[in-house]
Amino acid sequence: MKNRKEQILEKALELFLKRGYSGVSISILQEELGIGRATMYYYFKDKEQLFRTIVERYYIEPLQSSVAGQDDILLSGLIEMRQKMHRESTSFFEAYHNAQITAYNLQSILFLATIKFPDLGHTIGELKKQETRLWKRAIKNSVDRGEIKPDIDVENLALAFSGLKEMSEFSVFVKVEYGDRYIGAMSYLYDLVRL
Repeated sequence: MKNRKEQILEKALELFLKRGYSGVSISILQEELGIGRATMYYYFKDKEQLFRTIVERYYIEPLQSSVAGQDDILLSGLIEMRQKMHRESTSFFEAYHNAQITAYNLQSILFLATIKFPDLGHTIGELKKQETRLWKRAIKNSVDRGEIKPDIDVENLALAFSGLKEMSEFSVFVKVEYGDRYIGAMSYLYDLVRL
């Protein structure tokens, strides 16, 4: 069973995705959750802290854990890991079953977060760079171990895989065919370079 703080975070995420930041107030959250103002303020001092916590929890923390400590990873392992993450993200957002939740809303939330909290924007940018470096490391490891062709352009292949991951993140929120195609596209790209 989820604790009260988790319930607040999940409902607030849903509402921010549906209505945008300006369309959600503490009063609306209280009403949706059936809780009092004191309970809201026990967990979050204001709407900005709640908003920041949501961006950190549902966007930054998963990015951080996805790029951490993988020095010896091979390309096949990284692809498998990213495909699994994509399926989990898709399942998480499909649980909302709401047509009002769109990619535009997500992008608006992330854009606003980088304006309101410049340090988060910096963190997101650094994590994107780490993601590309992780792909490069996996490709180099795979070349060294004879998993993929030795004449690969590591830089361009890393950018291609990173771009596919960006498409995957976008497709989770757009709810279009790209999600299924992402998994196939990664496998196809891998098949082109493996020995």
